[in-house]
Amino acid sequence: MHVGSHHGHAEEQMGCAGVAGVVISGVLAAAMSTMDSSLNATSSVVVIDFIQRCAWRDKTDRFYLRCARAVSLAAAIFMISSALILEYVPMESLNEW
Repeated sequence: MHVGSHHGHAEEQMGCAGVAGVVISGVLAAAMSTMDSSLNATSSVVVIDFIQRCAWRDKTDRFYLRCARAVSLAAAIFMISSALILEYVPMESLNEW
C-alpha cells in the first residue's frame, strides 16, 4: 500500500487550481501593464506636445505634473467608459462599423 495514495486526486486538483491562478494573475498583470503604459504615453504626449509647447509655456514642473495627472485621469475615464458602452452595442465584430 502506498503511503498517501488516497490524496492523489485531491493533490492533482489543487495543482491545477494553483496553475490556473498563476495564469490568471499573469494575464491580469499584463493587462494592467498595458493600460498603465497607454495612460503614461497619452499624458506625456498631451502635456509635452500640446500643453507645454502650445498652450502654457514657462510654467513650473509642478504645474505640468498636475496636468499630466489630470490627463491620465481623463484618459482612464474615457477608456473605461468606452469599454462599458461597447459592451452593450449589438454587433458581432468591430468590422461592422
